[in-house]
Amino acid sequence: MRIHSLTTRFLLTLLLSTALPFLAFGWYARAEMEERLEQQVVQVFLPQLAQQAADEIKAQLERIEQAVGMLRNALMKVLREGGDSLDVALEVDLTRNFDPDLVLLADGAGRVVGQRLHPRLDRETPASREQLLPQDVADKPWFEALNRGRVAGAWWGKRHLSEFLHRTPNKESYDPEDYSFALAFSVPTRTTQRGVVFALFSWIEVQQVLDQTAQFLRQDAGFASAEVFLCNAQGHYLAHTERANYVRGRLPLELAVQLPIGGDPVEHPYRTAAGEDRRAGFASVDKPPFEWWIGVHARDDELLRTSRDLSNVLLFVTAITAVILVVWSMVASRAILRPVRRLAVATESIARGDLSTRVPARGRHELADLGRAFNRMAGDLDSRTEQLRQAERQAAWAEMARQVAHEIKNPLTPMRMSAQLLARAKREGDPREPELTERLIRTVLEQTDAMARIASDFRHFAGPPARTLEVLDADDILTDAQRHFAGMAEIGNARVEFAPGAAGAQVRVDREELRRVLLNLLHNAIEACRAGDGPRDRVTMVRVTSAPTDAAVVYRVEDDGPGVSGEVQPKLFDPYFTTKSSGTGLGLAICRRILEAHGGHIALETSGPGRTVFRFELPRV
Repeated sequence: MRIHSLTTRFLLTLLLSTALPFLAFGWYARAEMEERLEQQVVQVFLPQLAQQAADEIKAQLERIEQAVGMLRNALMKVLREGGDSLDVALEVDLTRNFDPDLVLLADGAGRVVGQRLHPRLDRETPASREQLLPQDVADKPWFEALNRGRVAGAWWGKRHLSEFLHRTPNKESYDPEDYSFALAFSVPTRTTQRGVVFALFSWIEVQQVLDQTAQFLRQDAGFASAEVFLCNAQGHYLAHTERANYVRGRLPLELAVQLPIGGDPVEHPYRTAAGEDRRAGFASVDKPPFEWWIGVHARDDELLRTSRDLSNVLLFVTAITAVILVVWSMVASRAILRPVRRLAVATESIARGDLSTRVPARGRHELADLGRAFNRMAGDLDSRTEQLRQAERQAAWAEMARQVAHEIKNPLTPMRMSAQLLARAKREGDPREPELTERLIRTVLEQTDAMARIASDFRHFAGPPARTLEVLDADDILTDAQRHFAGMAEIGNARVEFAPGAAGAQVRVDREELRRVLLNLLHNAIEACRAGDGPRDRVTMVRVTSAPTDAAVVYRVEDDGPGVSGEVQPKLFDPYFTTKSSGTGLGLAICRRILEAHGGHIALETSGPGRTVFRFELPRV
């Protein structure tokens, strides 16, 4: 198997593009992917989970604030509608969007004028409950601050055992249901006094957020060692999935200093006192005045087990896939390249002219379809080749017929104009009639010679045109054109100025063909001026000049017409392109062909309103 053969290259390409990348990816996954998966699980998953729990707690606090605001508005409405004291406000429905454990209503003197206890807490006898619930709250700091108008409402107490619900509020309890947090707010009355409402809320709702997060980690994510906690700025646990941490538990010092101050959640690794490696994610509750943080942590070996197992499986699968790809590449390369090689050999045979060449085409796959298509192509090629030859001959004759028609029009035009000029002179008794008669005779003779030359070109179309080259003075071409164009210019209301300037320079040309070039350009210039927006009787100004250079003679045909638009200029010399309503569009194409046959060239030098210049060059002798 040669290294420069297509089969070898194809096999190497398959190996390099499939097997080797899979192997490289496997090693990369083993070396790098494990670390990246660890980073995603630890640095993204844990902080995001902590953030979700923090957002839920924040949403709970906001719902309580909204419900308290609705309660305050309802109380104010009751009082505005005729109540003279806060006793009337006891009729407000506290169960709608508002579910506190305890609500106390106090007047401006601190006397409790109304209270409502949640039914689930009504476990005491009426006498015992009467002893716990206060009759006066004037000595409470929250009442003093609200009654004096220093604040309209504030959170009080944070997490605590309320003296209004427990006989021994200083006891140590591991049950979240024993704890509460409070919100107090003032209610203006119709008198000068300011009423105060004090509401207690159960801590169990905060604990439920932590328990649900821990349940997800342990049951759904498979991290059995996962724990979730809520702590304050000093690192003390306010809530924990492990109830034993409810009384004196606190964060390890190395974690306490890592608590984020606002912003995005963070992740931090640490080691427990027992030597266990763990990862923790933190997020701030971000609800003033609470400085609370949610923490989620679990053991390293549980967090990273999935990523390490995945990398090992991926490496094994990659190795097996690479082996399969190597074998398949070898089989596929031979199955694909064998019919391709046969097609290449058959193509070379077709190129040598053997149209009977065929290739085997068995099966229903794409290469077999390609072989059958090749055979159909070879079968149709012979007949299509003959059809193509006929079409080319017909196209050539059609092209030549258009050119002949265009060429015949050029000698007919000066003969017709000279005849019209002679007829007008005869009608008007012009004394130049004999002179015009001689001019008409001369024009007819010269132009019939030109038509004969065109007929000769048509007859010899199969071979190169019969061209008679002679050395002429460069300015003789202008003199000859001036004589042939005299009648055409006068009848066409055109003023043509010939300014020879190449005295002494000589060119080797066919006189008839160069005359044809100049007449074409002059005819086009006059027609372009007539097609402008000016008056129809305007005299068309055309100037023809010649000038020598070191190696060539430069001829210019300049007119004062409207110019050639920018989008038309690139197509001027294309066969059959024309902007006129009549004509074949062959004039400028024929001019270019004639000049290129003489070693020269033609181009549109400049074009704009009032000045358009065509320039062509012929090499000097």
